[in-house]
Amino acid sequence: MSSVARLDNRTPFAAFHVLLPDGEGGEVELIVVKAAFECSSDGALRVADEPTPVRMVDEARGEPGRSGPLHDHDLVLHKPRVDVLVHGQAHAPYGEPAGELLVEIRIARGPQDILLHKSLVVCGDRRWEGEERDRAAAPEPFTAMPLCWERAFGGMLGPLAEGEEDEDDRAELRNPVGVGFRGARSVDEAVASELPNIEYPDARVASPGDRVRPAGLGPVGRGWAPRLARAGTFDERWKARRWPLRPQDYDPAFDQSAPDDQLLDIYPAGAELALGNLSPAGIWVLRLPTLDLPVHLLWEDRASQVGLRVDTLEIFPERRRLELTGRVLVPVDRRRPPLREIIVGHVTPAWLRARRRGKHYLDFHGTGGVDLSRPYFHG
Repeated sequence: MSSVARLDNRTPFAAFHVLLPDGEGGEVELIVVKAAFECSSDGALRVADEPTPVRMVDEARGEPGRSGPLHDHDLVLHKPRVDVLVHGQAHAPYGEPAGELLVEIRIARGPQDILLHKSLVVCGDRRWEGEERDRAAAPEPFTAMPLCWERAFGGMLGPLAEGEEDEDDRAELRNPVGVGFRGARSVDEAVASELPNIEYPDARVASPGDRVRPAGLGPVGRGWAPRLARAGTFDERWKARRWPLRPQDYDPAFDQSAPDDQLLDIYPAGAELALGNLSPAGIWVLRLPTLDLPVHLLWEDRASQVGLRVDTLEIFPERRRLELTGRVLVPVDRRRPPLREIIVGHVTPAWLRARRRGKHYLDFHGTGGVDLSRPYFHG
C-alpha cells in the first residue's frame, strides 16, 4: 500500500507519511513528525543537532521477545492520551555510592496543578539470606543503575523438568523479563540481584513469596498485561466475521506504550518538568516546549491546514534531550481527487499560493518559501 502524495518537510525535525488501513475497511494517510531538542545547563532548549528518525519497527533492549522493550514504532494511528517515557539510569547524588535512592519525575503547571508525579525506589543488588533464605540482605552500594524492566519485579520460570506437572502460573505477565517472581532470575544475565532493583515505595518485596507491581519508567511490552488485553479478542468468531479488520473490542489504548501512571490527557506545553536522580546532575528542571508546526494538505481540488497533535514525550536525562512525537490522520476518500502534497512547517502565503496553482515561485529572498518569522517552537 503506497501513497501518491509527496511530503515536503520544511522543518529541522524528522517527518514521515504513509498510507495505512484504518482497521475498519477504509484507508488513512498518517503523517508523523518527531521533534528532538537538547537542553543547555541553564535550561534553555534548542533544536537537536541530530534529528531522531521516525521509528518504523519496535526496538528491544536485546533479543526481541526475550528482553524488555526499548521503543515502540511510531506508525500507530491514534493514541487517546499522551505517553510520558523516561530512558536512562538512576544516579546516586554527587556520584557517591548509595545502597538505595529515590528517582522522581514531576510535571506541573504550578504548585497546585500537578499533572504527573511518580517516584520509584532504586536499590543495589540484593540476595536472600538466612537459613530459610527468606531475609533480604542489605543492598550493595551503586553509583548508577539502569532503569529497565529486567531489573523490576517479574520474570518467568524455566522449562519443566522431566515428570514435573505443568502449572498455569509460570510467568509474571506484567513483566516476564524481570526478577523475583517465584524465585525467577532476570532474563538479562548481567542482573546479579535476586530481588528487584526498581520498586514502588509502597509495593516492595519483603519475602520470597511477595507479588508486587512491576515498577518502571519506560515502555511496556505489547504482549504484556494489562496492555495485551486492550488489543481485543482474536478468536474463531473474529476470524470468521471480522478478519482482516481489527476486533470489535479493540481499545485504542493498546497503542499507549507508557505505564498507566505515566499517561496525560493532553501534552502540557509550557509546563515545568522536574527530574530527580535521573542524571549525574541530580536535579534537572526545564519548561516543556510549545510546538508550532502547521501541516498543509494540498489535494487536486482543494487545500487545508491542520495542526499536529503531540501524543508522545520521551525524556533522555543523561543526554539532556527531549523528543516529541505528533501525528495527523487524514481519511482517504477514493471518490474525490487524491491528496497531492503534504507540507510540514511554516511557508509564506505567496509560496503556498504558487504551489497550490502548480506555478513556479520566484524566490527573491533565498528562503525557499519558508516563513522565517515563525519559529517552530517556544520554550
